[in-house]
Amino acid sequence: SSASFLSSTDCGSSGERRWPEDIAWHPYGNSLFCVYTADAGDSQISILNLNKTQGRGRLTYLEDKPHVKGIINSIIFMPWEKSCFVTGGSDHAVVLWNEKDEDIWKPKSLHRNLHSSAVMGVAGMQQKNVILSAGADKRIIGFDVHVGRADYKHQIESKCMSVLPNPCDFNLFMVQTGCDERYMYHKKF
Repeated sequence: SSASFLSSTDCGSSGERRWPEDIAWHPYGNSLFCVYTADAGDSQISILNLNKTQGRGRLTYLEDKPHVKGIINSIIFMPWEKSCFVTGGSDHAVVLWNEKDEDIWKPKSLHRNLHSSAVMGVAGMQQKNVILSAGADKRIIGFDVHVGRADYKHQIESKCMSVLPNPCDFNLFMVQTGCDERYMYHKKF
């Protein structure tokens, strides 16, 4: 068995021609979302629509720029009914993006000061509208979107690189760290 190359597309940012820092599939599988650095006022997110042919409309850039500086380290779609995704960046911010119309997404800053360093990974809990963020500041935050505040805060011994919820046990998530150990947490939500 082998992989076959299908095609390529230039997904560099619109202004400074920067490369994507992270990518995520839309849950329907028909488009790919790319995040970039927030520096120099350039585009922060692009959408590659795989249903459109090469040329106009295949690659679009979102106008909103909620991250204020540095790299946007993580993008992931939430496992909820409503189509939305979350980004986390070097500016310590976690931003929720809701779809308003086709290819029109509006950001809402969830928090900018719960982390004291870069947000490296974000994820959504499936059974509750809680967004997990893991930071280089060694913190793991569970932010309740409906209540609008942190529901869970924990600090470990090394910087967090990413966070991954368990798809079967909704109270379990894994945190990748910058050390040899791996951390698995059980949190009753």
